[in-house]
Amino acid sequence: MIEDKNYKKLRIFVAAPSDVMAERDNAHAIAEELNRADNVADQLGLTLEVLDWRTHVAPFMGQPEGVILQQLPVEVWDIFIGILWLRFGKPTGEVDPHTGKEFVSGTEQEFTLAYHAWKQNDRPQILFYRCTRPVDLDRIDPEQFKNVKAFFADFDADKKHPGLYQSYQELQNFEQRVRRDLTKLLFKYKKLHCNTCNGTLTQSLHERFVLYQGNPRIIENVPAKVCQQCGERYFDTKTVEMLRKVDWNHNVQKQKIKMLIYDFSDLSRSKTRGKKNDNAKELQ
Repeated sequence: MIEDKNYKKLRIFVAAPSDVMAERDNAHAIAEELNRADNVADQLGLTLEVLDWRTHVAPFMGQPEGVILQQLPVEVWDIFIGILWLRFGKPTGEVDPHTGKEFVSGTEQEFTLAYHAWKQNDRPQILFYRCTRPVDLDRIDPEQFKNVKAFFADFDADKKHPGLYQSYQELQNFEQRVRRDLTKLLFKYKKLHCNTCNGTLTQSLHERFVLYQGNPRIIENVPAKVCQQCGERYFDTKTVEMLRKVDWNHNVQKQKIKMLIYDFSDLSRSKTRGKKNDNAKELQ
């Protein structure tokens, strides 16, 4: 990676029971691939980190899910990836504050935290995948699979957590989908953040100073995205084109002001701060 780039780290939390551990490992590999020099994340000034209890959590005492979430709280998740196949997981001993019912599994608890955080803060972005690979019926735990089907039924428009999920069968198909979806998210993230410092961009109205035939013009209420961290302004292509094509002879001016113009060399000779500079030009 280029050393002088100002990289922004995006953290990915993966929720996946034991029967889809290969997919969890693939999520790590895909993040590493996108991070490589001149790949998508690197070119956008971003770096991906997959949060994994196997590598990021110290083995403290307590309920396992509680220990994980204490060290990897939802507040640090930028992207949530959920994966389910045959198993839903084991109860965590924690109660869902929104329903008063005990969580059926760690995956359910993690998804619920991510979903409500997304509804409130538009973060983390949620990607969910369902494995539909054929399997010997003897491998299916009826209760576990029942919970999986009930969970995905709640993605319907009139259910508990409406949204979309992607189905896949083969591991290669999963890799292709996750790589594609993460790439889309990276470009979406970059459109909302500053190219200079990766600060958050917000839409607002501003004044724009332009010169026409050597005379200054001020245009008010020009829409722009402004970085909340460094103040950099971004004008979209449509706005820039409108400013370029302004017909000054057929647009009614709002008001007329006087403007003084100074030469920098004259300013450097001034001995008294605030003293009037007789060499200033006046434009109307």
